[in-house]
Amino acid sequence: MQHTLAPHRLLVRVIAISLTFGGVALGTAADLATLEKKIADDPTNPKPRIQLAEELKRQKGQETKLIETLNPVADDLTLPSLLVLATAYRSQQNYRDEVRILQKAVDVAPKQHELHFKLGRAQLNADTPVEAVASFRKAITLKRDHRDSYEALLSIFAKSGENYESRNVLKDMLKQFGKRPAIYSHLCRLDSLDGYLDAAVENCQLAIKLDPKKADNHVYFAQTLTDQKNETKAAKVLNQAAKKFPKSELVQWSVGQFYLRQNNYPIAAEFFGRALAADSASSRGQLGFAVANFEQKKYGEALKAFSIACEADEAAHEKLRESQGRLRALKENDWSQKYSQEVYDCKKRRVDKARAKDGSAGSDEAAP
Repeated sequence: MQHTLAPHRLLVRVIAISLTFGGVALGTAADLATLEKKIADDPTNPKPRIQLAEELKRQKGQETKLIETLNPVADDLTLPSLLVLATAYRSQQNYRDEVRILQKAVDVAPKQHELHFKLGRAQLNADTPVEAVASFRKAITLKRDHRDSYEALLSIFAKSGENYESRNVLKDMLKQFGKRPAIYSHLCRLDSLDGYLDAAVENCQLAIKLDPKKADNHVYFAQTLTDQKNETKAAKVLNQAAKKFPKSELVQWSVGQFYLRQNNYPIAAEFFGRALAADSASSRGQLGFAVANFEQKKYGEALKAFSIACEADEAAHEKLRESQGRLRALKENDWSQKYSQEVYDCKKRRVDKARAKDGSAGSDEAAP
């Protein structure tokens, strides 16, 4: 028994087959050619350009064509088309032109908080952080709970070291979002680093209570206690953290630093070793391990660690030079010569590494 399609269904199928073959829209080429002709005949008319862009944005790799199509009439584009153009610039990492187009979009719809956020993001990528801060603040003014804008401000202020501004943003976030663990962790770190010791104790304790699994909270709490001269309690907090977070380089290194300041070099070396077990690439772990062993007169072990740390950390090179001077003063002539040679070798490795990096960058720039 043969089945036949109803006439209207057959017509639909025929149209579908005529429009596509092998996944390629055959009718599109003619449509694009028609739009291209309209643009050529009337290049200042935005309508055919917008229509062409609608077709192009469905295809991958058409960012350059999109820009060539829309940019000449950027002042006459609709908001959706402005965003298409801005996205094309963003995909090519042309952030300055993305900023230019998004500013036009903001002029069209100044009350849309998301546009101010996108503008701020583009300004940040274009290396204009002051303007970016203003845009993110505007986005927050328009939508008080726009978390992405708060996070963007925190990122900018953290990079520039503006802890006062970061603290103000975090306090605004507390008012807006309530007692969130991440907010208190930020405040704990900032207050500890800036020496607001009473506030740091309060915020670090809250951060630990809200997120006991975040290692940083314990470290900054212990640092605050140390700054308050409460070293007994600081040692207790650190040792508990060391047991709780055996794979945290930060925790193990921090405990090592604590005992290094206490001149307890064997225990310090043990914890620096644990830090290296957690992260073998830790240059500060290597430096701490070197210093702790040097103070125990384990000059061979110290020299190996200095050698590793030295290439990555200028402070390690200076500490190595200082240690060589101490050995010379102690009349440890053999070790002094070995350390002196490593001072020279390390500096040479650092210079060679810097030159290789500069040469690689130059080659990249020269490449077509």
